[in-house]
Amino acid sequence: MSYQRGPERRRNPLEKLSVDLCSVSEEAITGEMMFLLALDEATRYKWCYLLKNKSDAAPRLEKLILRLNTRFKRAGHINTNGYSPEENGLMERANGIILPRLRAVLHATHQTNLLWGEAALHIVDTLNVLPTEALRGKSPHEALYGTEPSLREMRTWGCVVHAHIPAEKTSTRDKLDPRAELALLLGYSSNTKGYKLLNLKTGGVLQRRSGNVFCHERFTVAQAYVRQLLLNAYKHGAYELPADIPIVPIVTSLEERLFPEAGVSRRLPEQPVPALPTGNDPELVAVDEQVGEQVGERAKGQVQTTTAQSPAPVPSREMVETAERPAQASRRSQRAGRDDPDDDYEPPKKMPAAMPPREAGARRARKPPAHLREYVVGSVINSTADIPVPSTYRQAKQSDHWPEWKAAMEEELASLREHGTWKLVARVKAKRQRVITNKWVYTIKRDAQGRIRRFKARLVIHGFRQQEGVDYAETYAPVIRFETIRAAILYALKRGWNIRQYDVMTAFLYGLLEELIFMEIPSGSDEGSPGGDLICQLIKSLYGLKQAPAVWNKTLRTFLVSLGLTRFDSDYGLYAMYEGDEVQMLLTVYVDDLLLMGPPALCDKVAAQLDAKFTMTSMGEVKYLLGIEITIDREHNQVVYSQRTHIDKLLKKFGLANSYGCWTPQATNESRAKEKSSEPGDLPYRELVGGLQYLVSGSRPDIAHAVRHLGKFLSCYTAAHYREGQRVLRYLLQTRDFALRMDVIPGNNVSITVFTDSDYANDPDDSKSVSGYITFLDGNVISYGSRKQGINAQSSTEAEYIAMNEGVKDILWIVGLCAELRWPASTPMLRGDNQAALYLAEKPGKHSNTKHINNKYHLVRHLVEDGKLRTLHVPTNDNTADIMTKPLARDKYSQFRSHLKVLPIAGTTTAAADALHAATTKRNTGKRRTAG
Repeated sequence: MSYQRGPERRRNPLEKLSVDLCSVSEEAITGEMMFLLALDEATRYKWCYLLKNKSDAAPRLEKLILRLNTRFKRAGHINTNGYSPEENGLMERANGIILPRLRAVLHATHQTNLLWGEAALHIVDTLNVLPTEALRGKSPHEALYGTEPSLREMRTWGCVVHAHIPAEKTSTRDKLDPRAELALLLGYSSNTKGYKLLNLKTGGVLQRRSGNVFCHERFTVAQAYVRQLLLNAYKHGAYELPADIPIVPIVTSLEERLFPEAGVSRRLPEQPVPALPTGNDPELVAVDEQVGEQVGERAKGQVQTTTAQSPAPVPSREMVETAERPAQASRRSQRAGRDDPDDDYEPPKKMPAAMPPREAGARRARKPPAHLREYVVGSVINSTADIPVPSTYRQAKQSDHWPEWKAAMEEELASLREHGTWKLVARVKAKRQRVITNKWVYTIKRDAQGRIRRFKARLVIHGFRQQEGVDYAETYAPVIRFETIRAAILYALKRGWNIRQYDVMTAFLYGLLEELIFMEIPSGSDEGSPGGDLICQLIKSLYGLKQAPAVWNKTLRTFLVSLGLTRFDSDYGLYAMYEGDEVQMLLTVYVDDLLLMGPPALCDKVAAQLDAKFTMTSMGEVKYLLGIEITIDREHNQVVYSQRTHIDKLLKKFGLANSYGCWTPQATNESRAKEKSSEPGDLPYRELVGGLQYLVSGSRPDIAHAVRHLGKFLSCYTAAHYREGQRVLRYLLQTRDFALRMDVIPGNNVSITVFTDSDYANDPDDSKSVSGYITFLDGNVISYGSRKQGINAQSSTEAEYIAMNEGVKDILWIVGLCAELRWPASTPMLRGDNQAALYLAEKPGKHSNTKHINNKYHLVRHLVEDGKLRTLHVPTNDNTADIMTKPLARDKYSQFRSHLKVLPIAGTTTAAADALHAATTKRNTGKRRTAG
């Protein structure tokens, strides 16, 4: 069926109303899943109502028509045929306008989808007061009511505001108490001339008049915080919210989001700001009014605000019974503001299409000078942030620390010129080849205690603009494993060597490029500016290039080999200098971080040769490497690995720094299945798991199983999984001062022992088992793992046998490493608590229950048969690998954690608490044995 052009549009207001329902995939915080949109064909005026069910549409529409008939004495509507959207084209077009704006608003402000309803109402309000071409420059509000709307009170949806606290709201208020509270702007109040706000402490909804609200239109609140706040208030959530509300800037344009250095608008740094001050004076609440007027005038064009008389009131989403407005507004405000999450929140059902203008004679709020307005915003940042790190060149120039950033940039540019990183050529030389842009990346280098060492600026090319096969080919570059670092340091300490740390300055600038690459001149350079007639032709590698790590590693390896060092086959990040059959020196490489281990004279010689080729910074004996605090105690023959700084960062980032701790990372009954139908939420779950994984690799084997469990849900996590991650953080808060200790045993030989264990079919999704292994050198933890098995074991014996195979693979790597170190090692020992699995490894034969096991799992059997591996049974209560396979109760968990030598650092309060618990446990155990 074809649809011809319909009759001419109605010209009289409210002669024809078009109505449609639009559903949304995600439920709003108060349960709505759709909205009803009514549109007046003549004036394009829109009314929007949030609905929970389709059955609510008819009563809501009846109330709207009744109200319009009461006000305007007319309101009509025409039904369309089912499944014929073409007959309701104007309404379909309106939906096509609102939904993209709804997505854009939520995305631009980084807000949770739970607030889609409030955002939709705000968008409709805004459309009603903006000029439209269909009305020849008039707004729908003016077309319906005959008066021009005022745009002075329009503000950015989702921005942070300071809302004045009325004296009547507090029973006792001291002269020094705050007069304002932080809130989030949700839109315009339906019952008063003011704003509707979200209380950022209770989750309740506030209504404040415009003169008592100061808007920070460049800032919003972190999405995760708002989501957790709403779930706590309305969905019986149990999230722990940080004491400081996380404030983040709003990115105002796509260009600014993708290329921050090319942005035009002035923005504050993109890193979260802990909290805005909450003690604003009430007379300062309207500081931003002048800015609001300017925004309104730009949006309105030539339309002038009317101040001589009050225009006709705006009817959209007003209460049907006008006389009940004050009482209803009061009751709703009180109900919404409660802290009890069991209360059913009912939001104001109607809001005006725009902020009504001030009445005639209304006194304007005082406006301080423009320079004070900038001072207020600057004070907000400087009073709450430590030192804001700029994300763009423009922000760095506007920073209070511009002299430091400028000096860092000049140092970087000088280094680039010294290395001959590029040469200037005419832009026409690039021909059709892409000229790649760049940006400045600013960081503040700190020591292990968090003290500032220096300001650093690095020029980074936009490698994401490179084309594979044209601008680059190979990108892989090896880095040393954490396990190798621990083994190498243990080896060096056994030989009494020095362990010195060096940092190669601008390491990526030493490699010569084979590809032809052109780049824009960096901002701040005295050689020109981006976009000019001159560009840079890269001669050497630069940070950000996809091939930069590979080029640097190749350059460094070539030079190290020329010095007589040999790269290890077991780890490409480890080099050794041999004399005969003995290792004279070791060198570890992690990108541009080097460790030299050897006699002082030889270390000095090699360091001088390296420094002559690559400019290096000597950092003395290693103390802080790759985020790990390394404490070497030669007097007591110990080395301690700690990541307290990283733990503190995680606790602060996820708002648990002031939370309460716990003594185990998992509940003993924690076994959650994947929810296949669930979609990942907007919680920072992946960031949390990634931060924990770095702790596992560095110094905390005690949380390996918990982090493995969390990693299962990276693509289907829920709030429950996030709470499990928070429990791991609370455990780290409790055990912040625990560290991995290694004891240096005198002598040349080394013993290798691996403990293995497995649970059996405990995964609720696929009934697979988890393998756990821990490898010790001289009783010190070197490597460990907690992994789900790839097949379904048919018995606990088979599961343990597969776990033994995982441990044996790790042993083979350790044996190879020791061989290259020329480190005499005794025959490795495999220890497990399943005698049937050990018997299967020691005495191969006809076993009817295990004949189906794949040959690849018989590696342990072959090694035992060849005499390259010994096995020994260990009681279950003493099998340390049990901590890698399942959640444990506190006493058992503490026992195995001590076996790992993850112990409290001497002299800390945690050490005292752990010692007290250990003594109490031992005393209680003795009493039970006596009673028995």
